[in-house]
Amino acid sequence: MDFKTNIEEEDNIWDIITNIHGELEYIQNVKNQYGELLPQLNELEGVLLDEALQEYAALEVKVIEEQHGIDPLENEAEEEGEDHDESSDASEHFLTYIFELRDALNDEDLELLDLYTLQGSDYKEEEIDETDIEDLFIEIREHLESQQNLKIKFRNALHQVKDLDRGWLKHTLKVYASLEMFVKEEVFGLKKDELEEEDNDSDTEEEESEEEEIESEESEKEESSKLEPFWDFVFKAREIVDDELENKIDKYVQKEAKRILKERENEEMEMDMDDEDHPQTRGEMFKDVLDITNEFENNGPCCFDICSKRKISSISKMTEFILDNKESLQAHNPKMFLKVYKMLLPVKRSVRKIGDRTVSSHRKRKILQNPQVGAGLLTFMEKLALPTLNNLF
Repeated sequence: MDFKTNIEEEDNIWDIITNIHGELEYIQNVKNQYGELLPQLNELEGVLLDEALQEYAALEVKVIEEQHGIDPLENEAEEEGEDHDESSDASEHFLTYIFELRDALNDEDLELLDLYTLQGSDYKEEEIDETDIEDLFIEIREHLESQQNLKIKFRNALHQVKDLDRGWLKHTLKVYASLEMFVKEEVFGLKKDELEEEDNDSDTEEEESEEEEIESEESEKEESSKLEPFWDFVFKAREIVDDELENKIDKYVQKEAKRILKERENEEMEMDMDDEDHPQTRGEMFKDVLDITNEFENNGPCCFDICSKRKISSISKMTEFILDNKESLQAHNPKMFLKVYKMLLPVKRSVRKIGDRTVSSHRKRKILQNPQVGAGLLTFMEKLALPTLNNLF
């Protein structure tokens, strides 16, 4: 059986689904037996203990990054004394993405999928081989990274569903139905009879109003948000160690997080070396600042996430000029200087980072998306810095 279009450059959607399912079953086995293996930590001493704790720290940082992010700039608003919105900490359950396949199906194919899901999940818990706890931490981290990659591949390959002939489509839906039921039953904890009741309800109510559908979707999202994050089982390790070992874990976690962030910083700095990413003349810098000002007025802070590196570089150079020439700027227009300078005082630390050549473009984008920083700097540049520079040169 062949595709209607050529997709040889990508992994096949059914292979990706099969890999996701296979790894998830193993991880589910680990989740169920993880607590039984953790006491090994209390039996280790010296170098072996330190190595195990370092591997756990690397795993914990990976989980934290997946669920919340580890970039300190994401908490910069809190550091600057601004209100912190707790809702921003919430993230969708790691596995809700698999249901996106349903969006790629027409009504007829959805009915076929629902028939396949009636078979339920054939998952059976199996004993995992006895292993050193350090090796288990490494293995879980590798599976987490693999699942992150499979998540990207899955989304990139969803379009293939529309290009499959009927035979391959049925095969793919059977493979996917098994994965979906595994996630619903084993991960989300829904019982098979509850799922069958939902199917029966949907059969008796053939037509739902648009308003009811929206309410149903919102209810599903709310239920999903109440689920324990998929990788939270990892943190059980902290429950079986004493305070001294937990303090060691905290130190290793901080060290690992700093290592990852430093590594990213170095990568960003290397990427920032390209001459094309910097304005070559004062005119180019002026144009970039005016362009991004207009984009900000039309699109808000998200413009900093999609604008070119050159525009970020131009804002950085202009900020550097502002920081180095406060007296000249104030002399040019004292009243305007005081007005816009007061706007930036609460976020002065962030402003200094924008003008710092050693800070990467990636970090500057993050900072500028704070409305008080981005809007304040653009106002300062438009009202004062650009006119002053025009007079000086």
